[in-house]
Formats: sequence, C-alpha cells, structure tokens
Amino acid sequence: MTELKNFTLPIYLIIAHSEIAFYINRDAQNKDKIIENTYFDMPDNKNKYLIYTTPGSTWSMLYENYKLEDKNHILNKSYDEIINTLFSLYYSSTNGTRINLLITDKDMITTLPINKVKYNIKEKLKSGFFLPNSKKIFNKQHEFYGENLSGYGKGIIKLSNKDDKATKLLDKNTNIIQDKLNTLNKLNKLQKPNDNYYFLAESKTYKDEQLNKFIEKKRLKKEDVSIKEILEIGDDGIYISLSCSELALYTRENVNINSRKHYIKENLNTDIMNTEINNKRFQLQSKLDDLINTNFSIHNKAWDIKIKNLSFNLSRKNFSDYIKTRKSKNSDVYFWYSPELQTDDNGWLSIERRKHLGLKPNIRKNPKILIRTM
Repeated sequence: MTELKNFTLPIYLIIAHSEIAFYINRDAQNKDKIIENTYFDMPDNKNKYLIYTTPGSTWSMLYENYKLEDKNHILNKSYDEIINTLFSLYYSSTNGTRINLLITDKDMITTLPINKVKYNIKEKLKSGFFLPNSKKIFNKQHEFYGENLSGYGKGIIKLSNKDDKATKLLDKNTNIIQDKLNTLNKLNKLQKPNDNYYFLAESKTYKDEQLNKFIEKKRLKKEDVSIKEILEIGDDGIYISLSCSELALYTRENVNINSRKHYIKENLNTDIMNTEINNKRFQLQSKLDDLINTNFSIHNKAWDIKIKNLSFNLSRKNFSDYIKTRKSKNSDVYFWYSPELQTDDNGWLSIERRKHLGLKPNIRKNPKILIRTM
C-alpha cells in the first residue's frame, strides 16, 4: 500500500444494476458446493481499492432525479470529503461510520429511524471495504443497460480533483440529454431516453478510455460487466459500487464440478408454498446471507487495521492530511438502501425474517420517484 500517493487516487463511482451471484454445484450425493468463480482476488496492484456501499442481499436506493438526494448523500460529497471518511482514523468500516447507511421504505420513500424495531439490523448490515491485493471478494456483476438510474442513466463518474462532486458532472450531462430531447421535440419525435450510459470525468486517461469502450461493447450486447473486469481494465483508483447487492442463485444438479453444463438461475420468491424443497432452498439462502456478512466483516476489519498502522508508521511530516482530519459537523457520508420491498410484504423486513420466507418477491416499480439498482 503506497503511503501519501494513495490519497491522491481518483474515485470511480459505479452506478448500475447488479447482484452478488453464487454459483452452486449440486453433486450426485445432493451436496451443495460453491464454485470458486463466485469470488475473485483483487489485481496485483497496490493502488486499487474497492468498496461495495450496499450491504449483502439488499437494494441500493437512488433517485433517478439526483437533485432529490440528501445533501449528505455520497453523490453530493466532494472528492476530499469522501476520501476523508474512507481513510481517516476517526471513522470505522467495522462500525459502519465510514459510510453511514440509512434505510428507506420502498413505497413511502421516507428514511426510517434506525431505532425502529422492525428495521433493527444496523448492527448486522455494513458496507464492504476491500484493500489492494485482498483475496476472496464477491465478484459483483454489473448491468450498464436497462432502466435508468441516477442522472437519468447508468455508468461511471470519476472524481479526481479536490472539489469534484458527482452532482456537478451529472449537471453537465443532464444538460446534454436535455438538448437532445429539445432537438427531438422540434422534430416531433417525442421520446424519453430510457437506456442512457455515461462515463463522466473532467479528464480521462488511456485506461479510462479502454474501460469505457469495453463497457460500451458489453452493454450493447446486453452483457454484464464484472467488478473483476472493471478493476483489471481500469486505471489506479478507488472504485465504489453504488449498485445493489441482491442475492442471485445459480445452480447445476448432479454434475461433475468441471462439467460444462449451464447453470440455471433459481426463482427466489417469498410467495411460494412451504415445501421440503423450498425449505432446503431457504436454508441455503440463509447460509449465503451469512457468508456475505462474514466476508464483509473480515475485510472491513482489515481496512481499519491498515489505517491504524499507517497512522503509527508515517512521520508527521509525510502523514496524509486526510488521516489526521477529525470528524466535523456535516462531514459524514450517507447512502440509502432498502431491505423492504413493499409495505404489505413481510419478506425483507429483516435478515432473520427472510431466513424463513425467501429473498425475492415481486416489486412495485415507480421510476418517476425512486429506482432500485438490482
């Protein structure tokens, strides 16, 4: 881990639809084995960091109209403010203070009090922080196509200057989109772009351009882009995925582990009959939930320990200002997620409840107000 150089690295905010996918091979003895390509290792590079803002098995909640986001939302924070919370001694990945997670009600679009009993899962759910060269990280799949998200699109926002904010770059891009709409209106071709993609930056490096081209090709084919591919192709930096961490379960039955037989995606739904087969499926889902939480926790502790070690090993003269910065009023960074799908649905009110009911009910879409990033 480089010392002072680490704190001048650009930030890449990734806005896309995504999931944490588990690949399960069920052998002849009907035993489940998680295939290793569920995970990946960080590139052999000491200047690439990764953060998953959304806890395991939950949805990221983003306004399509980013101007509606709270002033403390990560999209409204400057480069300096974000870096401060990520690398300061006065915040903790383990305790969940580097990125403060707030829970929103899917239907009512309101932030719910942390002390509300039915949402009392703050102690269990945290964002995930992964240091350079970390091993065994869930290889999130990102879709840069489909329903629009923040800024009426999907893509990557690069912050590299002290005062850079995602919202400033989104403002410029929104103006471009509006100009296109005005042109279409004049031609009587009224339509709303519903699959916009962007790579927003004040300046792009050669590797930025390569990553942008790679994503463009993938999205036109409606193919996912894994976080592993993003990190391998992209430039040095801190990559922060603002996308969902929904659990996706892919299985193969009664085949050799090296078989080329295709995986089948399980239909995880709360509204199914209580049968022996379904109960076994729910037990597996609960096990996978725990794996995600444990994995995040291990890496979060490693992140905090590294920051503490830096504070003791660097001289005052060479010590980064970010690490010495104390918490100040309005300096915290916030992000919103939802474990609940509908007000009349009891499936996602808590991880404990979901252990009995399954993980994927039907949802009510309201793209004019709030968009999930599944």
